[in-house]
Amino acid sequence: MRLLICLTILSTGGCIHFLKPAGLTERRPEPLLSTEISDAELIAHLNQQRNGLQNWRASTVRLEVSGPGIPFKQRLTGEFVCAAPRCFRITASNVVASLDFGANQEGCWAWSQPGAPALLTWPHEDAHLLSELPGELPWLDAEWLAVLAGVVPVSPEQYAVHLPPDQPLQRWLIRTRETVSGQLKEILKVDLVSGCCKEALVLNSDGMELVRTQLDDYQVIGSNTIPQRLFVHAPRAGFKLNLQFEDVTLNADIPEQVWVAPATRDLRVADLASVVEFHHMSQQDRRYQLRNHVQNETLPEFDDPLLVRREEQPAKNTSGFRWPWQWWR
Repeated sequence: MRLLICLTILSTGGCIHFLKPAGLTERRPEPLLSTEISDAELIAHLNQQRNGLQNWRASTVRLEVSGPGIPFKQRLTGEFVCAAPRCFRITASNVVASLDFGANQEGCWAWSQPGAPALLTWPHEDAHLLSELPGELPWLDAEWLAVLAGVVPVSPEQYAVHLPPDQPLQRWLIRTRETVSGQLKEILKVDLVSGCCKEALVLNSDGMELVRTQLDDYQVIGSNTIPQRLFVHAPRAGFKLNLQFEDVTLNADIPEQVWVAPATRDLRVADLASVVEFHHMSQQDRRYQLRNHVQNETLPEFDDPLLVRREEQPAKNTSGFRWPWQWWR
């Protein structure tokens, strides 16, 4: 008899399966928010979660990066801080790589190693140009990140509430805004069961998805509710970034130096708009610019295998800024 029982357990993979009694259905959790909630009440609920929140800081952030040209997932550890109305900074590193992404009131920057010392900078209104660089880099906007992080309120004048088809336990808050490159549609998907925003989308004027962000593991800290995990996916670039925040402090005293872009004697600066303009030049104009670069050394160094053919590049070292997902190309 014991042998028969053992054989039965082994034949089921070591697990005993119990049959669900007939007529017994799985209980779904009761929604925190009523399906009859008004638009004003929904936005008021979201703003209550971020009431009084001016900034927050995670003394530890764990990143996992994957995308085209990266042979295996890269894991980095660092620090994250964000503040109203559109400031953030994330610094992280591992044994072979480092990165520094940030934004202050004037503009944004991105820097990483390996690669030559080059800092990519752009004003906030040029954030849309990131998608025009070779490789269709992820769309990044500091004001949008501030909404997701909860350091700015959801404006009832800017967002319209929609009931999505076949999703009775969701409400979508949609904002449309104009940019130089066209209209953007930003969508916050609020889950009525948890009462939190669980997903956010940004679509371009053609309805193409620029970036999708999933928010998870919400924690109540004081009177505020903060997501502890972000999953960022840029489909066009094939880029994925997972962030896990630890040791979060709200309304911290943040030194002004945090909002200053990295600057060293050997760091070159490349303006995003100028780089995009260079990418859109004809091959003849590119060769002319590169020749002037060799003779006058007036142009910022920015090298990418998609920018110009290797034989067209100056003989001297022109390796420049590399985004983290380009380190292994």
